[in-house]
Amino acid sequence: MIRSTTPSRIRSAVLLGLVLSALASAPARAQAWLEVGDAGDLPATAQTTVGSGALSQIVGSFAGPTDADVYCIRINGQQPFVAGIQCLTFTDPDIWLFDSSGLGIVHNDVCQAGLTTITGLYVPGPGTYYLAVAYGGRQALGPGALAIWQTQLFTGERAPDGPGAPGPIVGWGGSGNPTTLTSYIINLQGVDYCSQVVPARGRSWGTLKLLYR
Repeated sequence: MIRSTTPSRIRSAVLLGLVLSALASAPARAQAWLEVGDAGDLPATAQTTVGSGALSQIVGSFAGPTDADVYCIRINGQQPFVAGIQCLTFTDPDIWLFDSSGLGIVHNDVCQAGLTTITGLYVPGPGTYYLAVAYGGRQALGPGALAIWQTQLFTGERAPDGPGAPGPIVGWGGSGNPTTLTSYIINLQGVDYCSQVVPARGRSWGTLKLLYR
């Protein structure tokens, strides 16, 4: 048998180079954002999701029945936009979407097939948006403390239709409905992180050759 004359450190360099090349060429995978502390309840205090590539989930919890959590996201336009928060009954959490100025875009207060879902039906196009979740019974308020969406309407996904439409949102009203869901998962499609982090570039093959000389 003929033994290889390639030094072990050269073989290691080749293997490392192949691994780095594979990682660099691999497509960005969808990921989840975990709420840090307590997300703010208005666009001005929203929690900015930070990462690289697509965002597939947001995982968080409510501090109490009147808590609302708002997250900055980017709708990328590459896939149809969908955001659905897990639910069990109609009293479980609702979901809202606001544009970069805080104007209301779409809201849903109906639990269907385990999710309360909003889609791109009323979304004008890609860009920065604010996704809000709160207990059922809470109301997004515009200037003058007027509801941006009509209350006591359980009709599913709808654009702003209240006396305060379209906003911008300045606060929240109403009492949160009792629920056993103190934590939540928002499933997302067609969404990127609000702030993109550029992955660090791996070492080039030329650099590796210099290291292993």
